[in-house]
Amino acid sequence: MLVPSQSENIFNSARAVGIFLLSFRLSGGDREAGSANVNKSVARPWPGPNNATKSGRREGMIMALLANIGRRDSESGARRHPNNISRQSWITATALALTATATVAAPLARAAEAAATTISLPAGPLDVALLELSSATSVAVAVDPALVGGRYVMAISGTMTFEDALGRLLRGTGLGFQRNADGGYAVFRAAPAKVAISIPISPVAQMAQPALSEALDTGIEDIVVTAQRRDERLQSVPIAINALTSEGLERQGATRLTDISTLVPSLIFSRAGDSAQVYLRGIGTSSTTTGNAATIASYIDGVYVVSANSMLFSLNNIKRIEVLKGPQGTLFGRNATGGLTHVITGDPGPGTSGKISVGYGNYDTFNGGMYLSAGNNEIAGDISVTYNHQDKGWGRNVFSPQSAGTVLVSGQPVTLPDFNRRAGALDELGIRSKFVMTPNERTKIKISGMYSKLKSDQGLYRHGVYGSILSGNGVVPYVYNSGFYNYDSDAPWIGRNQSYLASSEASYEADMIDIKSITSYQKVSSYVFFPVDGTPIVNSSQASTKRSTRAFTQELQILSNGGFGPAWLEYTAGLYYINIDARDDGNRVVRGYFLQDLNERIASQKTDGIAAYGQATLSLARDTRLTLGLRYSQDRLEAQQYTVGLDVTTIPLPALADRPGQLSRLVQPQKDTFRKLTWRIALDHRLTAGMLIYASFNRGFKAGQFNVGSMCTVNLVGTACPQQNIAPPVKPEVLDAYEVGLKSDLLDRRLRLNLSGFYYDYSNLQVTTLITPPPIALLTNAGKAEIYGGEAEIIGALTPKFTLNANIGVLNAKYKSFSSAIVTVPRLVAPYNNVTTNIDASGNRLERSPKFTSSLGANWEVDTGLGTLNLNASWAHNSGFFWEASNRVKQPAYDVVNMETSLVLPGKDWKFRLWAKNLLGEKYYSNVSAAGSGDQGSPAAPRTYGVAAEWKF
Repeated sequence: MLVPSQSENIFNSARAVGIFLLSFRLSGGDREAGSANVNKSVARPWPGPNNATKSGRREGMIMALLANIGRRDSESGARRHPNNISRQSWITATALALTATATVAAPLARAAEAAATTISLPAGPLDVALLELSSATSVAVAVDPALVGGRYVMAISGTMTFEDALGRLLRGTGLGFQRNADGGYAVFRAAPAKVAISIPISPVAQMAQPALSEALDTGIEDIVVTAQRRDERLQSVPIAINALTSEGLERQGATRLTDISTLVPSLIFSRAGDSAQVYLRGIGTSSTTTGNAATIASYIDGVYVVSANSMLFSLNNIKRIEVLKGPQGTLFGRNATGGLTHVITGDPGPGTSGKISVGYGNYDTFNGGMYLSAGNNEIAGDISVTYNHQDKGWGRNVFSPQSAGTVLVSGQPVTLPDFNRRAGALDELGIRSKFVMTPNERTKIKISGMYSKLKSDQGLYRHGVYGSILSGNGVVPYVYNSGFYNYDSDAPWIGRNQSYLASSEASYEADMIDIKSITSYQKVSSYVFFPVDGTPIVNSSQASTKRSTRAFTQELQILSNGGFGPAWLEYTAGLYYINIDARDDGNRVVRGYFLQDLNERIASQKTDGIAAYGQATLSLARDTRLTLGLRYSQDRLEAQQYTVGLDVTTIPLPALADRPGQLSRLVQPQKDTFRKLTWRIALDHRLTAGMLIYASFNRGFKAGQFNVGSMCTVNLVGTACPQQNIAPPVKPEVLDAYEVGLKSDLLDRRLRLNLSGFYYDYSNLQVTTLITPPPIALLTNAGKAEIYGGEAEIIGALTPKFTLNANIGVLNAKYKSFSSAIVTVPRLVAPYNNVTTNIDASGNRLERSPKFTSSLGANWEVDTGLGTLNLNASWAHNSGFFWEASNRVKQPAYDVVNMETSLVLPGKDWKFRLWAKNLLGEKYYSNVSAAGSGDQGSPAAPRTYGVAAEWKF
């Protein structure tokens, strides 16, 4: 038996002889007739110019000749006897026999080498999908560009043969395909008619593989995103998106989720207490009320992160991060009012691979990580571990016990407890594991687990700012002046967060639709100790908080795959259920550092939410699509609270509400239900293959919320709070967004220019206002705002080794109506600190809404004798913003510069990095609280730098 390569050589030789004989036949009297039909049957080569081979052109002549002979014989009606065949006919017959034999036999010889493989292609333009399929399988595909231009196809993924993949791409398009004798494939407007012998019926030319590889490897990276709950190319999605790849995040110094605020315009991502606070285009919330969700939602692998307490993690085995701007109320639903962040982690694959990394930085910082993946096409699993330990803090607590004076408890002097004086230290462990099972080519199951443990006061500890006059006892004034990264308090700031996330995703590709199920369970707990007064004076205004959140989510999705419905329709539909149990497990008021416990508040809010949604994209014309989406959401809330006294001191006697076992502010379970309809309307049009314009109208909402912890507006002891004194829940806030945009890849994909302009009508804002009598701060629906601006993303691949990128955001965000805004005003006389009042804040800028933000980055790759050297630098600028509604306390403009140099040794298994963040040592605040205890700020990270080594295997 001949080996495949020998067989192919013989079959190709036979085919060549047949083509030669037919070419000779054409040189006779039929040349003119054959030539006349060549242009009708030959499709233009795709993709790329001048890719036709000589054999391809000759095969086109074969087909033209066959058609011509058939017509001539039909017209003459002649019945030829086998013994009465001309010399020319014998030549024709011999040529056809040789060509047919080669055509039929060659694929059979190669069939032994054909096998199913793992293929994953995102939704997007058909021409690009065909190009990537050809590249991934090394099989040439040829087609007339006119047939595929303007067509869009569904995503495909799984283990399949090339023909299965090609068939699924073409499903519902009205196009068919057939394999050519030389191993390539041709795409046609309709499936070709069957003939007695298998002869390639299209003479389309193939794109040479070197040219294909070059087309894919040059230009700007084409990122695949899941912004519409299916795999699509970034440049094909009519949504403003910043997509950050793992390589880009590492090069620009982003090691934590909060670091991406320097990479995305109009985004502010920081820590406050035990939670992350996210603002995007001026939309966000500073409320830390139990059960209150962020206005900018966060997702991990399609799972909604229910608690802002679990968003303070390091990036671990991250594939990319997507920042979607504007309401995402249709496909993502609750609390994606102003957008969302979506973290997508990597999947394990066949084979064994791994990575080990270690690093050391200033402030005695150690970083270690490990990743291991193993498996085959049926089952694969991985585990990733990251550990970060910073032993030295950014600063110190400069507290001196002498400054506290004599402290009495029950009339007796006490010695103040000692504690760790570090400020800005960190200890963190993160573990993540994922298993991917593919029992057959249609089914995929992913099971993943994530654990994160963080102990740090970074972004948490604070001191008096801007000359604010504080006082711990209302008598002695105190002005902080002990260094930007220090603080001065009789108690430490302590922050501990722990989170678990288990999820599963099961998808099945049926003939008519794709079905996906996403299930998750989350458990989050946190503990924070707050020295609220910010002074070295021992007093009773300190607090410690224990919180926990448990949640279960279940989502069922149906996605079109071309098997059901017309070819011009793409759709997604789903059902969603969420159950959340958020608790104050102990919000304790203490004196000093646990010298005296006063009282403890216990509270909870439970949420049962359901939603049904659908979105459809219709191809109105070849290059024009209309997207319509609708979602109905219903949330049922139940909340309750009480405060119990803990003070056992006797001199002096504690207040009645603080005596041991005494209940106060008791609120029996309160219930309410909120229903909301959100939608999306978008129109996009592709001007050219690399340019898309779009316009959209979206509505998003933030779920309603009880004032957990402040539900009773009077301090009643020993009895339940009267119904008339129970604060009502706040209703959902609503954002209507109008947006236009341009996405373009220019100059052979060496320049990317994405532009967007938006206008927001923001109503029913959930804001903190002062309610009287008696004076109490509550969340209410009291505001309206108007926001508009524009953004630009520019990426230029000046050479294959040198890339520049820039992001610019311009924002105008003001309150249209906010008549009872709660604000604080500094007091220059006793009792000092701030006095709380309310004002009309209409016309003021929204908090944390900078007028101008920008980032500029450069990446240069240099081949050296030692290996590949990569140089990266980035600069982020923020024009400054206000921290509260009165626009009294302002964060001045600041700039952050990060740099990294890495060297990858030959073989690409070793990598060494030298990095620096905030290289210029800019001093700015990550959070400022303008509260009754005075203006206090948490410093952002100082200059940090270090080295790291990484080994891949």
